[in-house]
Amino acid sequence: MSSGVKRKASQTHCFAPGCSSGYISARKSGRQVSLFSVPKDPERFKAWQRAVPRADKPLEATSVLCELHFDEQYLVRFFTHTINGETVRIPRDRPKLTDNAIPTVYPNVPAYLSKKPPQKRTSRTSTGGLPAKIPRCEGSASVHDNAADSHEDGSFSNSPTALDIASCEPPSAYWAKHRIAGADSATAFTVCAMNNGNLALEKVVLFTANECSVQAKVSVQATVVKNVQVSSTACGSGFSDTVQRIRRKGRVRC
Repeated sequence: MSSGVKRKASQTHCFAPGCSSGYISARKSGRQVSLFSVPKDPERFKAWQRAVPRADKPLEATSVLCELHFDEQYLVRFFTHTINGETVRIPRDRPKLTDNAIPTVYPNVPAYLSKKPPQKRTSRTSTGGLPAKIPRCEGSASVHDNAADSHEDGSFSNSPTALDIASCEPPSAYWAKHRIAGADSATAFTVCAMNNGNLALEKVVLFTANECSVQAKVSVQATVVKNVQVSSTACGSGFSDTVQRIRRKGRVRC
C-alpha cells in the first residue's frame, strides 16, 4: 500500500479562493497560466493544505493551484545548461515548481492572508558553497496545462526526457524543429539547402526519448553519420552539443 497521496483525475481549475484560472471564462479571455498538481509527499501536501486560505473545504489530492499563487523564486522558467563554457538559458514551454515550493500568494483575498516566502539564503557546505545538483529525471511531471486533462487516471503521458527535447529551441534560424505525427517521444531538427534548384534536407538530428535517456541520430545528406546516447540529465544540452559537432561541410567532429 502506498504511503503517498492517492490520485484520481485532477481538477481543471485553480483551487485558490477567488481565482478563476482554468475556468471557461478565463480561457476565453486568453489568459494562459499553468496549473500544478498537489505534491505526492504527505508532509508537503499537508504544508500546502495549511498554506491555502480556504475555510469552506480543504485542499484535496485532486486539487490544482495555478502559477499566480507561487512566488517567482519557486518557479523554474528556463532550462540552464553550460555549452562550450557559456551558460545558455532555454525557455520552458511551461514552468515547473522547485522542490520546496509553497503557495503563498493570494491576490484575490485580504493581503494579510498572503505570506511572504522566506528569502533564499546561500549556505556554505562541503561543496564549497555551491547548491546541490538536483536530478532532472523525475518519476512524474507535476505541471500540466490549464486546458482540461483528458487522461482519466490523472497521470501525464510525456516522460521528462520527451518534454525536455520537445521544449528545446533550434540553435539558429537555419534549423527547424518538427514534431513527428504518431511518435510523441520523437522530435527532429533539420537544416535545408538548395540542390540544383530543388529543396533538400542537408542535415537531420532525430531525437527519440525512452525512459530516462535520449538517442540522437545524426544524418548528413541522407546518410547516418553518428548515433549519440544522451543522458536524461543532459537531454536539453544534448541537442546543442550534438549539432555543434556538425561542421558546415557535413562532417561530424567526435
